[in-house]
This record gives sequence, C-alpha cells and structure tokens, in this order.
Amino acid sequence: DMVKRAIDEGQEAKRILNEALLPGMSIVGDKFEEGEFFLPEMLIAAMAMKEGLEVLSPVLAQGDMKAGGTVVMGTAKGDIHDVGKSIVGVMLEGAGFMVTDIGVDVGPDKFVEAAKENNADIIGVSALLTTTIMGMKDVIKAVKEAGLKAKVMVGGASVTQEFADEIGADGYAPDAPSAVKRAKELV
Repeated sequence: DMVKRAIDEGQEAKRILNEALLPGMSIVGDKFEEGEFFLPEMLIAAMAMKEGLEVLSPVLAQGDMKAGGTVVMGTAKGDIHDVGKSIVGVMLEGAGFMVTDIGVDVGPDKFVEAAKENNADIIGVSALLTTTIMGMKDVIKAVKEAGLKAKVMVGGASVTQEFADEIGADGYAPDAPSAVKRAKELV
C-alpha cells in the first residue's frame, strides 16, 4: 500500500527499492542475526517485501534495473518444507536477483533442467530434514556432470557449513540474510 502510494506520488521505483525496501530488509536481517527478531518477524517482513516488489516489478522492468544474477531454487528430493526457501527467494529478489522457484521435493534432474532453461548463476537447494539433506549431494553431482557453470548454494535447518564443505557445495547460508550476502559473493 505504501509502495503504491509512493509510486502514485511520483517517487522513482529504483529509489523506493534502494532507499526503503532493501535497507528495511537489511535492518530486519541484522535484527534476526542479533536475536532481536525471530522467524515470525522475518516472515512478516518478507511478505511485506514481496508485496512491495509485486508493485515495483512492472515499473522496474520498464527501467534499466540490473539483476544481481539468476537463481534457481527448490527443496531437495523428499523435502516438502518451503517457508525458509520462500523467505530466501523474496529476499534475493529484493536484492536484485532474478529468482525461479521450482518448488518442493525436487530431484537433481529438475534442478539441472531449470538451471539450463534459466541460465542460472546460482542453484539454491534447501532441506529442513536430516533425512533429505543427502539429496543436496545428488544435485551437486548432477550439476557437475551436466557441466553447468552455476554455483550450488545450500541451506536449511539441518545443514551446516561442515556438511556443505563435505558435499562440495559452493556456498552455504544458515539463514535468509546470510543467503543474500553469500549469493552476492558467488556471482
């Protein structure tokens, strides 16, 4: 609502994004990292960001807004949890990335296919369950076998930096704000 009002009042879409929405999400991310905000606050902020981006997207598309990179993301085979993945997706979009969410319970072949179709710079694989994190290794193997240039970034409640290193992931993020920072480093 506020974003629409700002557009109607003649504010530039790029300015709204860079001086209001992105700094706002950055503050929320910092407060989350400091333990001042928790998942509910992150969800509220992510939903507000998503609504703001829906208003801005058509206007930004008319301009020369450069994307930070292209990300294809989904949850590993067998995992149907997508709240964290969705928050990461919204925050990446807010940071200027083009994001294609391929959903939940995604096998390695679908990750590879989507990465090819979208010319992805990054493939994001999420898993909440310890029983599904090994599916991440299968995605990394499939990406390497397909000869893709895309970097594979992993995350989720049961994923650690140690595990990410062990399976050969290019990046790991413990939470959504970290995922944005890591994605920027990978492109």
